[in-house]
Amino acid sequence: MIFDPYAAASQLLTIDANAPAITISFWYSRVGNPVWPLKVSLSEPGGFGYLAEVDVTNLPGWHQFRYELPASDVDRLRGKTVLLTLASEFSTNTANLPAVANPGFYVDDLRLVQGVERTVESPRPPELASDGTRPIVYLDGASGGIARINADGSGRLPVYRGTTTPFSPVWSSHGDRVLVIEGSLSPEQSTDINVNQAFISILKIVSAGGGSVRELLRTSGLAGEHPSVPTPGNPERPALDLTASYAAWSPDDQQVAVALCSSNRYQNGSTSDPICWIELFDTTIGQSNGRYEPGFAPSWSTTNRLLYSNEDAYQAQAMGIYEVNAATNPASEQLIVPSTGSQFQPSFYTDRSPSWAPDGSRFATVRKIDGFHRDANGTFVSHYAIMLFNRNELIGRQILLADQGSEPAYLTWSPDGTFILYTMFLGGGADIWWLDTRTGATGRLTTNGQSAAASWRLQCPTPSCQ
Repeated sequence: MIFDPYAAASQLLTIDANAPAITISFWYSRVGNPVWPLKVSLSEPGGFGYLAEVDVTNLPGWHQFRYELPASDVDRLRGKTVLLTLASEFSTNTANLPAVANPGFYVDDLRLVQGVERTVESPRPPELASDGTRPIVYLDGASGGIARINADGSGRLPVYRGTTTPFSPVWSSHGDRVLVIEGSLSPEQSTDINVNQAFISILKIVSAGGGSVRELLRTSGLAGEHPSVPTPGNPERPALDLTASYAAWSPDDQQVAVALCSSNRYQNGSTSDPICWIELFDTTIGQSNGRYEPGFAPSWSTTNRLLYSNEDAYQAQAMGIYEVNAATNPASEQLIVPSTGSQFQPSFYTDRSPSWAPDGSRFATVRKIDGFHRDANGTFVSHYAIMLFNRNELIGRQILLADQGSEPAYLTWSPDGTFILYTMFLGGGADIWWLDTRTGATGRLTTNGQSAAASWRLQCPTPSCQ
């Protein structure tokens, strides 16, 4: 336990003369409202060797911190006895202590490894079998379209290829259709050099076999004007982009929830901060059935509850994960997993990309946590975790430290609620990874570096499972 106003834990260690790398890791949990961050240092006795810190705005719960030292520090420390220290603050000033008793951090399982330590890929479990009943649709970068594969990654079949590359495919709740999103311009095919075309999105519904395609709706962006010689009386007017990203079907497939974002964009590419919301559309005629603002990345459960994240700190609504009970009238939103940010004071430490388990009893999120690794170019890469929540308890549990690449995205559950698929960007490419929610084991489902945004079909619409 390392509590304010001043507490520290230290240990002397000897680094091998031939150590190829150094990785420091431990589990931490914020207690109360600490004033000072938890600082991590590794130095020769009597020296100063600040490395990193755990921020006070971390979310509650246990998280794994992992930090790889830069090559220059490893060179400096090889063959030496060093002091590893974790401390709440190098000061005894108690003037700003909060009222909470013993604010600070719990720390457990502190380790120093003389090498590079990462989350290890495991062999694919036998449950991820190719029986044809649980197909996955995804963005297939190799073909520039939507394809489907079996649960073991085999049997690739094209489903749809649009005028522009479609993305964010999502199975309908009954498994007979797939919603896809395509980008477009408005007005289309404009040749006027003074017109700044708006970016818009087209939502299309594709049959499970890929034979039938129906346009559901187009978003309504507004083109801008870019005079050859802008003047105070005739200034540039930015385009108003209105684009869609994530989508989710209602349990009865009568509606889709879509994340929409609008922003102003000038001819030189500069944009305003986006404003994002969740809008519900009738799947028959594309009519709007209401919105929740701000909001992003919706997920709709089989129990008719809608989850979405709010990461916009510049509106009055608090950041975090919201839930809407769509079975009630009126359906009002409720904050169920708060962030540590506040209005006009955004926090990086917030849950995002919520995804319901098939039975609606659990959901998963992506959460930024403290710690870094370095990519092949030596660049700092922030760490994220996949968190698992029980809806009746709302206490997040880390089940994966995603330190193989970027922030995980596009979480989707297996029909039996055992596995989660997620997208990881690594080395300039993207692949779909599997995660066993029982053990935390993970690994690649695809290995071509051109696969992303998976959606797992939960139901088989016909006996033949076409």
